Amino acid sequence: TIPEWIGESGPASLGCSSVASPDGAPSVSASGAGSGTASASGTITNFGSVYVNGKKFETNEVEVIRGDQSNRCSISPSNTCGLKKGMIVTVQGSFNGSQHTAASVRQKDAVEGLVQSVATDGLSLVVMGQTVLIDDTTTFDNTVHPVAGDNVEVNGHIRPDGVIQATFIEKKLIAVTPEVRGFVKNHNDGGKTFQIGALTVNYTTAVINDLPAPSGSNWNGLLVEAKGTLFDATTMTLTATKVEPESLGVGNNVDEFEVEGFVTQVLGAGDFFIGTTHVQTTSATEFRGGTIDEIAIGAKVSAEGRLA
Repeated sequence: TIPEWIGESGPASLGCSSVASPDGAPSVSASGAGSGTASASGTITNFGSVYVNGKKFETNEVEVIRGDQSNRCSISPSNTCGLKKGMIVTVQGSFNGSQHTAASVRQKDAVEGLVQSVATDGLSLVVMGQTVLIDDTTTFDNTVHPVAGDNVEVNGHIRPDGVIQATFIEKKLIAVTPEVRGFVKNHNDGGKTFQIGALTVNYTTAVINDLPAPSGSNWNGLLVEAKGTLFDATTMTLTATKVEPESLGVGNNVDEFEVEGFVTQVLGAGDFFIGTTHVQTTSATEFRGGTIDEIAIGAKVSAEGRLA
């Protein structure tokens, strides 16, 4: 069961106002009227325009961003503009009544790099030091299951323990740029290193974007993205060219915003984090598929409301 929340917006980062239904059907705004900015972060569930967490966004000449590449495209069932079901994206756009329109769709990998091992039961693999879990919701591109030695792109949600719950896995036939998203641990500013999963990231020569000035272990617990040019499987080290905080990239205020992922912190009853998004519920919040008592670290949830 995946608990989901619906209700009036609260005073914190995300207050809840509407939600995609559990069966993946498109949701509508709580009021069914009005207009404003809209955004959603989660899994592509269908095309014909693009559906994210079951919500339809119209896409006419939308900006599609994958990695450092950007192009304009009208997404349709016959032309998905390089996007695929199961990919994790953030959509920015607007709503007018129950109709939502996308201005941009940004896709991000959880990890891209070398498959080091595959479990004998096929339910997990290790990619560049990251444990990747597979279940019956994971989509394999062209039904190809990678083996050790392949390079892959993995989309998925990062659990509080740093493990990646895969939603989409694609075997890459050409060279990849090693990159990983995850929570920093064992930060050592003296050695210019930190760890994500079992991977050591050396940032001696990396460009550091929008992170606190490194000091001691002050990056521990931050969710970051690290890109590099060299992964040494022997020493389990990525030589980073860029390190930056992982962000939703939707600005500070969104009238209708939905986020999907795992609960990473619980501050109190109805006060918690999904990934790095702070969520607060109120007495008007509606709970679907679960109760407030089920909001626990590691629970997979989606919440929708106003981002402020």
